[in-house]
Amino acid sequence: MALCSCAASTDPSSSDRKFLHSPARRSRRLDSSFFSARVSFRRLACPGSTKIRNDRAQLLLVRAQGSVGNDSPSSIAQSSRELRLEAIEEHLSITHSHKPKRIAFNYGFQAKFLRQGPSVPGSFFRLAFENFGREWKALRRSYLFGEFEISEDSKPLGVGAAYLGRGFVLFFRGFDKILQLYDGLPVLKEELLELDTEQEDLRKALAKLTLNRDAVWERERNRPPVEAPWWILGPYYALCWMLDVIFEGRPIQRFWFLETVARMPYFSYISMLHLYETLGWWRVGADVRKVHFAEEWNEMHHLKIMESLGGDLLWGDRFFGQHAAFFYYWILNFMFFVSPKVAYNFSELIEMHAVDTYGQFFDENEELLKQLPPSPEAVAYYENEDLYMFDEFQTSRAPESRRPKVDSLYDVFVAIKGDEFEHVKTMAACQRAETVASPHKIKKQA
Repeated sequence: MALCSCAASTDPSSSDRKFLHSPARRSRRLDSSFFSARVSFRRLACPGSTKIRNDRAQLLLVRAQGSVGNDSPSSIAQSSRELRLEAIEEHLSITHSHKPKRIAFNYGFQAKFLRQGPSVPGSFFRLAFENFGREWKALRRSYLFGEFEISEDSKPLGVGAAYLGRGFVLFFRGFDKILQLYDGLPVLKEELLELDTEQEDLRKALAKLTLNRDAVWERERNRPPVEAPWWILGPYYALCWMLDVIFEGRPIQRFWFLETVARMPYFSYISMLHLYETLGWWRVGADVRKVHFAEEWNEMHHLKIMESLGGDLLWGDRFFGQHAAFFYYWILNFMFFVSPKVAYNFSELIEMHAVDTYGQFFDENEELLKQLPPSPEAVAYYENEDLYMFDEFQTSRAPESRRPKVDSLYDVFVAIKGDEFEHVKTMAACQRAETVASPHKIKKQA
């Protein structure tokens, strides 16, 4: 394209200035300014450069057209310079941004049925039997097709656990075969995900992600500690050790478990505050229920992101995570009943551990994560037009002051870490008996 190699000058020389007041000269000068801006724009879109469809680049021409009606020669030259500089700046920003191609993917087990049907659920018994049927088939597939296989290299489980696990798998496989032969148990086939080439490559890349648990603990030692009594720190360290053991070498599954149980504190706090209000004991801090709901809303989207990455595919992980969340909810209710400050303190510990874990994860896998597309669930959440609930849980900052970008999977985990740190600050504020209120309400009063 000829225009790509053109370089039209826009600065008027001294010999030209005296003719600028002439209508013909001025018209020619304006056309030159507009032509220069068009050149800058077309250079960005010409072959050999990154093709753009950016609205801001298109505005270069619009602004150039608007400048044609300006009668001031000096403003014409200045506007032209600005347009050319913006074109260069836009070109550099586009050329050096390597955004992964966004593809549609969702590997979650529960997403297959949780996003179908009416918005109002059926009866308790119907839902329970439907879920039992799904999970019963998933349980059988788990031992029939190798989900419970444990390698001898697994750490810290070791060789003994590997052989013990194989023994259980062989026992259940044999028992299943007997039921199929003599009791008419239906024969199951292995259920394979239907993936295209891009989705299959993405799934293989996700399997390469790592998380160094020792580095996570090193991060925790190097930051200011969360103050807590020993009888709170004891269960906290036991929970973290359990996560290290069960989810060794499986960071996405670990994050799915964390987000499953991370919603429970906010369910618990809302339930207890509602109970106190119903009994007529307490209504002063009713606004904090709205903040806790926004926190749970945020954690729910974190959970959906981890589901879309395949964090809930294994039956054993779902069984462990969902039952742990159930019991965790009632434990937190008891803790809140004894002392809300204690319950908030424990949540602060867990949320701060999540900050350290996510931070280590995206630092450790930075190069690979930046090459992977963002989760569709993350795009739908962080790029939603209605981010009222997103601003609502961030009580330490003004609404609309934080808008994470999600151009890659790396950006997604950076955003999640930022969300977790906002939860930490809210939990700390609740312990100080401060007035924890809606950020939107504070802004309106100001």
